[in-house]
Parts: sequence; structure tokens; C-alpha cells
Amino acid sequence: MFLPSSPVSAHPGDLAVWITSGDGRFLIQRTEPAPASPPSRTIVLDDSRIFQTVRGFGFTLTGGSALLLSRMTPERRDALLQELFAPDGPARVSCLRLAIGASDLGVRAFTYDDVQAGESDWELERFDLFAGDTELLPILREILAIAPDIVIIASPWSAPAWMKTNHGLVGGALRPDCHDVYARYLVRYLVEMQKQGVTIRAITPFEGLA
Repeated sequence: MFLPSSPVSAHPGDLAVWITSGDGRFLIQRTEPAPASPPSRTIVLDDSRIFQTVRGFGFTLTGGSALLLSRMTPERRDALLQELFAPDGPARVSCLRLAIGASDLGVRAFTYDDVQAGESDWELERFDLFAGDTELLPILREILAIAPDIVIIASPWSAPAWMKTNHGLVGGALRPDCHDVYARYLVRYLVEMQKQGVTIRAITPFEGLA
């Protein structure tokens, strides 16, 4: 958790405004902020009182992000990853989230146990960690080489379609008779990622099941 060495106050004159408009007329364009009335309260950070700590800060590495990173030259990609993840770098990203299967920002929709319409796989015999974004694990290994202690969490976007009420990856809900097999699916993901040298510290609540 970042704590200043002395109390810090926010003043209206310190503000800067950057605008990107929906119609594209402004693209990250700096503008002068509107005049602000004097604040009725002053925000002061008191570094002598600590209420909770923060484990770290980060973002999601999606399949789409991994794809774009893979298209960079090795030199430029390494420079960017060093800037983001190096423990002594400027950003020092310390947490990373992965999608269990595809996310909204991937090239295509998939899970790790997709079957033909009308089929099912109760024993997860067709589970395949490499069924999705082929760029993700190689990029993740490069990040781990730079920051081996980074905290990795994972979020499920959707259960396999055959486990859901609408038989699709968008919308629907997990079928009640699939609670057990979906739990085993998530455990299988953790085990298979561990075999690839990736330790998942936690799984977040379900993202796309309802």
C-alpha cells in the first residue's frame, strides 16, 4: 500500500482533463478543466493510521492482449514487459488476472471442453488446455520469467455450452445437474495450469453464467 511521507491535499488547480469522445473528434486530447469552486472539504491522507493493506495492483491478460503482444518484435515486447512487470521497473505490476476460457476481448469464443451440439463430456475426457488462445501461455511464461512472484488469479467467463441451460457461451445459466462436473472442470484447469508452471492463487466469482 502506498503511503505518503506527509499529508497530501487535493486542490482544484492541480486537475488536468483528458477527453476521448465517442464520435472520434477528440482522441486523448488535453483540455482546460472547468473552473471549480473552492472545495468545502480538504482530503488529507494520514499515514499514521492504517485500516487495511493492498496485496497489489494489476490487470487482465486476455487472449486478445496476448495475441497483440505476440505480434510485436521480441525486443519491443521484452521492453514493454520489463516496463510493466519488472520488480524494479516504473509500473511494477504485481497482480495479473486470466480468463478461464475465452473472455469478451478474445478473438473467438471457446472453453476447454467444447463438444459437438447435443454431446456432453461428463468425465472431462476431452478437456484441452490448449484448445483456445495459443499465444497466452508463451506470453505468460515471459512475464513469469520477469516477475516470478506475481500473483495470478483467474475468472471464469462461461462454463462449456453443454453444461448450460441455453447450450451457449453467452447468457444462460449453469444447469443444476452440472454443478459437480463444472467444479471438476475448474479444478482440472488449476491442475493443468500448474503442470505448465503457472500457479493460480485464486478464482474469482463466476463472470458470465447468468
